[in-house]
Amino acid sequence: MLEIEIYDGFFKNWGFSLADFTANELGAFSPLIKERIPFLQNFQLKFSYHPSHQPNKEPSFIKDYAGMTFWLSCNIHSWLPAKAKEVYPAWLNFALGYGVTKQARGDIELYLAPDIDWMKIPIGKSQAMLSIKRMLNYVHFPCITLKLAPERKFYPFYF
Repeated sequence: MLEIEIYDGFFKNWGFSLADFTANELGAFSPLIKERIPFLQNFQLKFSYHPSHQPNKEPSFIKDYAGMTFWLSCNIHSWLPAKAKEVYPAWLNFALGYGVTKQARGDIELYLAPDIDWMKIPIGKSQAMLSIKRMLNYVHFPCITLKLAPERKFYPFYF
């Protein structure tokens, strides 16, 4: 994503964003960081997308920032007491989502939603199934969601 951030730096309405650059670099280094700090293995970065039709003339979703939501999925099960772990499913996470309302200088949107840790679903032990579950673990699937900001709103189905 570095090249996109540099590209944005040449446009008056966009500009280079140090926050975006930092988030991009942390995302790129997250596997290494998670390996060095085991506690961080309780968190998974995920992505979801729904077309916002902003900007209208863009042929690709890659610049549709308003349609993207980035999620931090948290493994609740690992922090529960032993008795609670017996009843709470290990695959059920909660995720905090981050998005924007429009392409340039939009309001920040925050979401809270349940999430699935596909690696903890006890199906398939083959290498192919493990690969599929690993890929699925990068996508936040549509489900009930509470929008926390800029205003509160409940979605029965949000991607």
